[in-house]
Amino acid sequence: MDTIQKRIGMAEMKLWLVRYYVTKNSDETVVGSWTIRVKEN
Repeated sequence: MDTIQKRIGMAEMKLWLVRYYVTKNSDETVVGSWTIRVKEN
């Protein structure tokens, strides 16, 4: 279970980074909502 949890964590981090770099140039609010979502998890 520990390895599955790590995989999910890595996948979410990659998604967050991609979303961050994309929205960094266009929409700042999406970055804010994603950081809140990451903090909740």
